[in-house]
Amino acid sequence: MVLIFRLLNSSSRCFYKPQVLWILLQCSLNVNEFGALDTASLPDRARWLAAVRGAAERRCLGWTPGDYADACGFVARREGRERPGAPLLDALIPPKAAGRAP
Repeated sequence: MVLIFRLLNSSSRCFYKPQVLWILLQCSLNVNEFGALDTASLPDRARWLAAVRGAAERRCLGWTPGDYADACGFVARREGRERPGAPLLDALIPPKAAGRAP
Protein backbone atom coordinates (compact mmCIF):
# COMPACT_ATOMS: atom_id res chain seq x y z
CA MET A 1 0.00 0.00 0.00
CA VAL A 2 2.83 2.41 0.83
CA LEU A 3 4.43 1.62 -2.51
CA ILE A 4 1.24 2.49 -4.38
CA PHE A 5 0.80 5.71 -2.40
CA ARG A 6 4.38 6.78 -3.16
CA LEU A 7 3.91 5.99 -6.83
CA LEU A 8 0.74 8.09 -6.99
CA ASN A 9 1.92 10.94 -4.79
CA SER A 10 2.22 13.96 -7.08
CA SER A 11 4.87 15.56 -4.84
CA SER A 12 7.25 12.63 -5.32
CA ARG A 13 9.73 12.42 -8.18
CA CYS A 14 8.11 9.26 -9.48
CA PHE A 15 6.45 9.52 -12.89
CA TYR A 16 4.05 6.60 -12.62
CA LYS A 17 0.42 7.37 -13.44
CA PRO A 18 -2.54 5.20 -12.38
CA GLN A 19 -2.88 3.86 -15.91
CA VAL A 20 0.76 2.71 -15.87
CA LEU A 21 0.29 1.10 -12.46
CA TRP A 22 -2.74 -0.77 -13.79
CA ILE A 23 -0.59 -2.19 -16.58
CA LEU A 24 2.27 -3.03 -14.20
CA LEU A 25 0.15 -4.52 -11.41
CA GLN A 26 -2.72 -5.89 -13.54
CA CYS A 27 -5.31 -4.68 -11.06
CA SER A 28 -7.72 -1.80 -10.73
CA LEU A 29 -6.99 0.94 -8.23
CA ASN A 30 -9.61 2.39 -5.91
CA VAL A 31 -9.48 4.95 -3.12
CA ASN A 32 -11.49 3.00 -0.59
CA GLU A 33 -13.24 3.92 2.64
CA PHE A 34 -12.32 7.56 3.12
CA GLY A 35 -14.28 9.92 5.31
CA ALA A 36 -14.15 12.40 8.18
CA LEU A 37 -15.50 11.80 11.66
CA ASP A 38 -18.62 13.66 12.69
CA THR A 39 -16.67 15.30 15.52
CA ALA A 40 -15.19 17.62 12.86
CA SER A 41 -17.17 20.60 11.63
CA LEU A 42 -19.52 20.05 8.68
CA PRO A 43 -17.59 22.46 6.39
CA ASP A 44 -14.29 20.72 7.24
CA ARG A 45 -15.81 17.31 6.55
CA ALA A 46 -17.21 18.52 3.22
CA ARG A 47 -13.84 19.99 2.18
CA TRP A 48 -12.07 16.73 3.04
CA LEU A 49 -14.54 14.59 1.10
CA ALA A 50 -14.36 16.92 -1.92
CA ALA A 51 -10.55 16.97 -1.81
CA VAL A 52 -10.18 13.18 -1.68
CA ARG A 53 -12.85 12.61 -4.33
CA GLY A 54 -11.30 15.25 -6.58
CA ALA A 55 -7.78 13.87 -6.17
CA ALA A 56 -8.99 10.37 -7.03
CA GLU A 57 -10.93 11.54 -10.09
CA ARG A 58 -8.02 13.64 -11.41
CA ARG A 59 -5.95 10.44 -11.33
CA CYS A 60 -8.71 8.35 -12.96
CA LEU A 61 -9.15 6.27 -9.80
CA GLY A 62 -12.39 4.88 -8.48
CA TRP A 63 -13.49 6.01 -5.03
CA THR A 64 -15.76 4.74 -2.27
CA PRO A 65 -16.74 6.69 0.84
CA GLY A 66 -16.08 4.72 3.99
CA ASP A 67 -19.40 5.01 5.72
CA TYR A 68 -23.05 5.65 5.01
CA ALA A 69 -24.76 6.81 8.19
CA ASP A 70 -22.40 6.27 11.12
CA ALA A 71 -19.53 8.40 12.49
CA CYS A 72 -17.98 9.08 9.06
CA GLY A 73 -21.21 8.90 7.10
CA PHE A 74 -22.77 11.46 4.82
CA VAL A 75 -26.35 10.58 5.83
CA ALA A 76 -27.89 11.63 9.14
CA ARG A 77 -30.41 9.45 10.94
CA ARG A 78 -33.13 11.47 12.63
CA GLU A 79 -36.46 10.27 13.94
CA GLY A 80 -36.10 6.95 12.13
CA ARG A 81 -35.41 8.59 8.76
CA GLU A 82 -32.22 8.89 6.81
CA ARG A 83 -31.43 12.26 5.25
CA PRO A 84 -28.29 13.04 3.26
CA GLY A 85 -26.35 16.01 4.62
CA ALA A 86 -26.45 18.46 1.72
CA PRO A 87 -22.86 19.76 2.05
CA LEU A 88 -21.47 16.23 2.33
CA LEU A 89 -23.55 14.90 -0.54
CA ASP A 90 -22.52 17.89 -2.67
CA ALA A 91 -18.87 17.17 -1.82
CA LEU A 92 -19.22 13.61 -3.08
CA ILE A 93 -21.50 14.28 -6.02
CA PRO A 94 -21.34 17.93 -7.12
CA PRO A 95 -24.81 19.36 -7.91
CA LYS A 96 -23.92 20.13 -11.52
CA ALA A 97 -22.74 16.56 -12.14
CA ALA A 98 -25.91 15.20 -10.50
CA GLY A 99 -28.18 17.52 -12.51
CA ARG A 100 -29.60 19.27 -9.45
CA ALA A 101 -29.57 22.88 -8.31
CA PRO A 102 -26.66 23.92 -6.07
